[in-house]
Amino acid sequence: MKPKLRSLLLLALVFSAGTFASGKEKPEDPLPCIDDSRFYRNPNAPAHNVWSPTECAKYYLCLDNEVFEFKCSQGLLFDVSRQVCDFKANVDNCDVTSETQPPRPLLQDSDCDEKHLACGDGTCFPATYFCDGSVDCPDGSDEGWCDIRNDPNGALPCNPKECHSPNCWCSNDGTKIPGNLTVSMVPQMITITFDDAVNDENIELFSNIFSNDRRNPNGCPIRGTFYVSHQYTNYRDVQYLWNIGHEIATHSVTHRGPEEWWSKNATIEDWFDEMVGEANIINKYAAVRLEDIRGKL
Repeated sequence: MKPKLRSLLLLALVFSAGTFASGKEKPEDPLPCIDDSRFYRNPNAPAHNVWSPTECAKYYLCLDNEVFEFKCSQGLLFDVSRQVCDFKANVDNCDVTSETQPPRPLLQDSDCDEKHLACGDGTCFPATYFCDGSVDCPDGSDEGWCDIRNDPNGALPCNPKECHSPNCWCSNDGTKIPGNLTVSMVPQMITITFDDAVNDENIELFSNIFSNDRRNPNGCPIRGTFYVSHQYTNYRDVQYLWNIGHEIATHSVTHRGPEEWWSKNATIEDWFDEMVGEANIINKYAAVRLEDIRGKL
């Protein structure tokens, strides 16, 4: 990828993860350039200060050997693992500078049984567990190399000569239209969803996005789905969104983190309390009918 194009793509990622501290800024003290296409923290921050909201809200990105500083919005901290700004209760890695990539797995280059692969340290595990979203290797190597060049479970490269519509479709970048149709000839459906709190910090943005001058081809106004979590939500705004035709869904009561807790620690009772509990809260305080509330994103 050309350096200029790479820089533009990374800058696009910046705006999805947080906001500039004040436009394009350089940190006050020179920082090392950790050029791995990910955001990282200040490795020179004093140990006694890394958990402070001010320090934990800062993060950095190296572009073309130049380091830029960013800062989460007021009240949010930066999560290095998830590369997003989130509420304080959901961030537990303020002392982590950057995530190191786990060692490369041995895969078939080992003495493991058939239908098994090897971790970087030689531990054997079922081949179907590789890159399944759950860490199974002691060294984490089964989830750290999940690209098309390393995933033995990945699909083979698509061959346009053998792939024909409607049963098969090849497109390296995902933009090629089947049958080489023009854009004007292809019907499109766009799904718009939001999650987390609804309040006075974002309700104006939602109003601008769903303005009356933006309509579907049939003349109907566009609408979205809002997956609502409890903390910081103004249920008057939720009621307004529902009344004008938006779909309301339940995210959770606590928006608890880290994400792994939900798959590894949460019980059926926890899921019930979080999802049904938030649905009942939405019903009580926003007057949205229970039967109209959708499930979790």
